[in-house]
Amino acid sequence: MQNRLVLQINNKCNYKCDFCYVKKGCEEMKYKTAKKAVEFLFYKPKFKIPKKEVIMMGGEPLLSKSLIKKIVLLIREKYGNNVVIGIPSNFSLLNENDLYFFNKMNVDLSWSIYPGFKDIYKNKHFLSNSINKKRVRIRFTVKNDLKSIMDFYKNFMFFEKYEFVKFDVSPVIGVFWPQDSINLFLKYIKKILKLAKHNKIQFIKLQDCKNNYNEYKTLAFCPRVYHEIFVNISGEVYPCQWYSSINKPASGSLGNINLEYRLLNANINRIKREILTYRVTSKKLSKDKKNNYNVNYHKFCLGNPAYNYDSVKKNEVILNNVELFQKLHSTIEEYLK
Repeated sequence: MQNRLVLQINNKCNYKCDFCYVKKGCEEMKYKTAKKAVEFLFYKPKFKIPKKEVIMMGGEPLLSKSLIKKIVLLIREKYGNNVVIGIPSNFSLLNENDLYFFNKMNVDLSWSIYPGFKDIYKNKHFLSNSINKKRVRIRFTVKNDLKSIMDFYKNFMFFEKYEFVKFDVSPVIGVFWPQDSINLFLKYIKKILKLAKHNKIQFIKLQDCKNNYNEYKTLAFCPRVYHEIFVNISGEVYPCQWYSSINKPASGSLGNINLEYRLLNANINRIKREILTYRVTSKKLSKDKKNNYNVNYHKFCLGNPAYNYDSVKKNEVILNNVELFQKLHSTIEEYLK
């Protein structure tokens, strides 16, 4: 049974990041589609799941503020405060009234920090007392060149200095990571993990691995495939957002959220079983006896539609990205022992 719903609120954005996989446009999800998706998340209430989670993403979600606030009110009024609501955003459109509303409604905000963020946010009041620094998650996207990696760590130290405590890091995928870039990236990850180990910060990837550790070890795949559904702007349902990015809106989907719930649920269970039969693994790392945190990746997990390359190059990049992520997970595992 799914306990995490990701809604693509829109495909609009006020920035043009070259690594972004979302196809930009000017569309916005209809409220009735979002309402249907939320209701589907709570379908079959006999399943006892401690927490359910609704994430609203874009594009840039805050370009659809009225829709977002309407969905938040629906969830709080109908399903209460135990539902986790999350919104990732570049914060460029966030104002004091928004912060007041999201704080009052118990919404978790995730601040997406991209390469060059200081130029983008140099006039932004990101140290405002209105921002709950113990609650807002700072999420870094890191490119594969040495300068970007060094900038990422400098930016991390900047936010840590100003007492933000929740951090997450995602390397850009779909590009080849040279070995020196991988080594430098992991060096900084280890420094961040040391702070997390001493409870000075919360590193979300570490928390996720702790929570999903047994599933990773026994099933050897991302547990989110079991727990998540993604609904795009038009209501098409996919196992996750990455799976949707490699398919046309009506191709490869599990169905539309307006289908009868029982049929849609059967489609979700079927396609997820099929997905789990195909995995991509780095043979080099598979033979490494010491690497017992050998997570397998599916072919669509590491293909980024933002980049165009031939099939040979694509396979080389995917295996390189597998190596990057497996080394990242192995590094994290050291702190789980």
